[in-house]
Amino acid sequence: MAIFEFSDMRFPEPKEVEASTFRKAMASVAALMLSQRLEVFQEQGSPTKWQALSPRYAAWKLREFGGKASKILSLSNALRQSFTPETGPGNAFKEVVTNENSAKIETHVPYAAIQNFGGVVNIPENKNGFGRGITIPAHAVTIPPRPFDEFREADKDEIAHLVESVING
Repeated sequence: MAIFEFSDMRFPEPKEVEASTFRKAMASVAALMLSQRLEVFQEQGSPTKWQALSPRYAAWKLREFGGKASKILSLSNALRQSFTPETGPGNAFKEVVTNENSAKIETHVPYAAIQNFGGVVNIPENKNGFGRGITIPAHAVTIPPRPFDEFREADKDEIAHLVESVING
């Protein structure tokens, strides 16, 4: 989920501007926020750079999927695509909520929170070993945080400029 908090920005009070104008501004902000999230994926984290993949996982990913999955959080691209403004496969995972004084985009990709905040995933024992007839013991996997919901100062400035331009015509 990416929620832009306007508490540290100064905009005209909604009563000074027609509600429909502010709603239009917030719809534009939501589209801009989607675009900014795509930049974060392209840069593999910004402002906080994402921790690199573990050497073991990176080698497996390269062996199994080749160069197409060389970027972090790019194996299926479902998470990144959930932040696209266009129609497409990611839309099933996205919700955009706007009104006259807020803009919010959410992703409903099941693993989004663990990737954004990090955490530990407990993997149960697998007696069939993915069809290979071996037992894989229960284990835990620690996923480092790879925040995609952070807003850079340039993002905030861009949002402020956009809102002012919509309000001032």
